[in-house]
Amino acid sequence: MPDDSDFDKIPIGSLSDNACTPKVDDDWDFRGLRIAAPRRVPLTGKPDAFGCFARAPVCGVYQLDSNYLGFREQFRTRVILVAVDARSHRAYANRLQTIVNPARMASPLDGMMLTEADWAGRYVTQFFNPNLVSLLALPEMAAEYIVYATLGRYVSNVVRITLEG
Repeated sequence: MPDDSDFDKIPIGSLSDNACTPKVDDDWDFRGLRIAAPRRVPLTGKPDAFGCFARAPVCGVYQLDSNYLGFREQFRTRVILVAVDARSHRAYANRLQTIVNPARMASPLDGMMLTEADWAGRYVTQFFNPNLVSLLALPEMAAEYIVYATLGRYVSNVVRITLEG
């Protein structure tokens, strides 16, 4: 498990594997999501590059069958990240987001008439590293959050992040 200080080096918003990313490449049969995050995040002193009051990276990976739920390898914006305040039980959730582009870019797979047999045996592995605080618009207050990611029937492991003042 990475140390909290290791998460300080993670580029927020990057879509790449890093030292804090949970490993899935050791299990070819794994399908689902895994996440990792710092245990403690200061409310002050570590703003992110986008002006958010705190920097709480969630390093994640998903490995899914290529046409899971008929999404044709287009999973990233469909994964939902959830944080539940452990005291108040208030839940915050949002889809993972990529850079906003007003022009919709078609997938090269969209024009192909692929059958289920064409998808058989294929899977995709992708990474994500959002700032939990900005993605979910968490309030600027001390709290402990129970955090997980989900897509369809898959629910990641659960991590706890404490925002402390």
